Amino acid sequence: MTENNEYELYETANARQKGSVASTERNENCVNRLCSNPTSIILIIFGTIIIAMLAAIMAWTQMIESRLMRIEERIASSQENNYGASEDPLSSSLSTKATGITKSFETRPATEQLEQVTPPPCENNSTDSGCFWISTTGERNMTYGDGVKKCNERKSYVAEVKNQKYYNLIMAMLRTHWKGDGRGTYAAAWINGTIDPGDPSSNSNQHHYIKWYPDGGYPKKENERTHLTLYTDKKGSKFEGMLNVSPNYTVLAVACYFVWT
Repeated sequence: MTENNEYELYETANARQKGSVASTERNENCVNRLCSNPTSIILIIFGTIIIAMLAAIMAWTQMIESRLMRIEERIASSQENNYGASEDPLSSSLSTKATGITKSFETRPATEQLEQVTPPPCENNSTDSGCFWISTTGERNMTYGDGVKKCNERKSYVAEVKNQKYYNLIMAMLRTHWKGDGRGTYAAAWINGTIDPGDPSSNSNQHHYIKWYPDGGYPKKENERTHLTLYTDKKGSKFEGMLNVSPNYTVLAVACYFVWT
């Protein structure tokens, strides 16, 4: 080997050694800079975490989309099967609903079907809880049972005369329903209350106000005279009061009481 070749080999080895030393120094300098700057390390770690989270979110989103697509496919398949089972699904649905409504109405109690009831006339006859009104046919043909039905037609009951105020109120209304015939001009109406003709003081409703008609010996003693009517004569206020009569007796009207709801 010549001197020139040896020199070249020496220079080459020397250059490689210097390059290796310089590279090592650069790496050490990089590590030293990172270690001397914690903020850089934190940013690197935080960036790595963000990248990992974004990757997880993308994977979760793809999984949800895949499941939703499978659910939609199942719903579409189920609808196709249902439509195939009926020539006209809309008509079938309407028919089923109509049948259900009809059955519901047929089984509903009659009291629920009859919602509209004509209210009684209550202009000037009111109390705190309701109002009095008179029902009449214009003829003397109403038994006590007929009177009960007349009141019930407007969700009312036969009026109770609990005190003199109620007595005066009902009597004032009754005077507007005069009936003229061979007996004279008078008006009579059923009221709620019964008595024992053998012992009139022991009337079944002790809270009733009692004012007997002054002419004719009332109360009468016959056993069938268990029910009460109000009677007024156009001859004057001294010819009015209560009569005890049979429930089959016929009078002109019935006094009713409608309770506010």
